Amino acid sequence: MSEPVNQPGSETPPAAECLETARNERGGMREPPRWRTALALLGMGIAVLLAGDAIERQRSARQPWANGILIPEGELEIEDALSIMTRRAPHDAAVSIADRIEQRFGTVAQDPVLRDALERLRENEARAEYVVFAPIPRDMERGLLSSGRFPEAGSPEVLAGTLARRDAFTLDGTTFRVVGRMDGYAAPFLFTYLLPDHEAFRPLFTAETGATRGWMHPDGGRAPVEADDASEEAGETDETKATVLGGVGLIEPMLSLMGIAGLACVACGGALLLTRVWRALHQRGVRCGTPIFEEIASRPRLWVALHMGLYALFFGAMLFGLARPLWSMTLTGLVAGIFMEGELAYIGQAYAAANIWQAALATFHHNYVTATLLFTLLASVIVPGIGVIKTAASLALVGFVMTPLWTDTLGGYSYHCVTMVLEFEAYILACFAVCVYFVCFFRGMSGGAFLAQMARGVGAMLGAALWSGLLLACAAGYEAATLILFRF
Repeated sequence: MSEPVNQPGSETPPAAECLETARNERGGMREPPRWRTALALLGMGIAVLLAGDAIERQRSARQPWANGILIPEGELEIEDALSIMTRRAPHDAAVSIADRIEQRFGTVAQDPVLRDALERLRENEARAEYVVFAPIPRDMERGLLSSGRFPEAGSPEVLAGTLARRDAFTLDGTTFRVVGRMDGYAAPFLFTYLLPDHEAFRPLFTAETGATRGWMHPDGGRAPVEADDASEEAGETDETKATVLGGVGLIEPMLSLMGIAGLACVACGGALLLTRVWRALHQRGVRCGTPIFEEIASRPRLWVALHMGLYALFFGAMLFGLARPLWSMTLTGLVAGIFMEGELAYIGQAYAAANIWQAALATFHHNYVTATLLFTLLASVIVPGIGVIKTAASLALVGFVMTPLWTDTLGGYSYHCVTMVLEFEAYILACFAVCVYFVCFFRGMSGGAFLAQMARGVGAMLGAALWSGLLLACAAGYEAATLILFRF
């Protein structure tokens, strides 16, 4: 009979690992190296993301309007541009995301920052779809259509973009019915209704009815950049610059699911790999942050449960975003605004300056100093467990915003997923320490030995602060380098 695996003083493995070890011993086999499984999952996830990106690029290349732009109001013309007239469709009075958040969380209205964010979200939602009155050449009709049919000339019929909300609307007493849907890869038309130019409807698109003259082109090229430059030279402010629609299309749900599956494989592989790293450091007696390694070894169920719960929230929010693409687009715009003009504008400015060191430092400051040290670890010293709730809410929001719905997203995630793993594992490590502190705090309050229990909890928090900081530093440097080198 072979000797017991667990020698005195060694780490006690979880029950599943004990069973697996016993099976391997009976068969004369050694325990398989788990790091290979982790690397295989990482590689598989990245391969799925790259495969989805290749499929998306093929389908996007077949769409003549994939690189098109639409300017609802503006005099700028480029060669072969189509002159159009535009109006806003009647506002949809459906309950908005902002209304639902305010109804569900009444305390939001008491925070001026959150209240301002909700107002900006509500203003964004109030912007109804554009109705585009435009001449559409026959050779472009077939490429635009995804389902249904093309409108008959002179009939009150329109094509709707993928994200257009209604099947009918009324303009000045004339009711227009949607008879077909446009391809999601036709980027300028996602949130529009397209009405083919006809003499019968020209009275509806005049200056008196509030219509504006604009233009569109199936291959806009550098036109948006030139338009912005021209506006600056003319002394126009940001508010008067031309609105430009286009640049990002909507991919098929199956490709989005491929993206979610790829990210899930990467998350599983990353979690397994870093868990093995923590165990290896513990087994080798690394002194820096030893308490957190000991807690991971002695509380494997809590460690696994946190991973499962937080990642379930993240990917569950992604699936919800897949079912609500317009909501995801709206919240994505709101988050982008926070990075451009809100509290996190210093991060957006660092990336806009294409300075890798400055961008990495700004990212690290927010992710580590603000999100981890202040709002997760220190906040939980005052209110035990609050940091886990905050992190769970943040991951749900991030998952909803990060839903792979848009063109070029899967390719970006094929390298950005490394950032995701490093950041999320750092946050989960901090949350694990918060849970340990929570348990120690209440055990000390109820069972005595308060100082000993608190010392154990604080030791876990300090170890998590050290190693989560290291992970977030690596993530910040990698994120800044990849985003600036690959995207700017």
